[in-house]
Amino acid sequence: MDPPAQEETEKELYEMFLKERSDILEEIEEFLNMVLYYFFDLEQKLGLESVVTAVKENLSS
Repeated sequence: MDPPAQEETEKELYEMFLKERSDILEEIEEFLNMVLYYFFDLEQKLGLESVVTAVKENLSS
């Protein structure tokens, strides 16, 4: 493979990697939002402010 073609292939692979990484990060963010929603819902149902406070503190540290 000549150098320009190899460079183009490497660039395409890197762009694919960045897209996959972005997709994975979005999925992680969606999951964490679901977890937070669950804890907020749990807090409201059980009146456990400490649960949400502890989760927020752990996420911010």
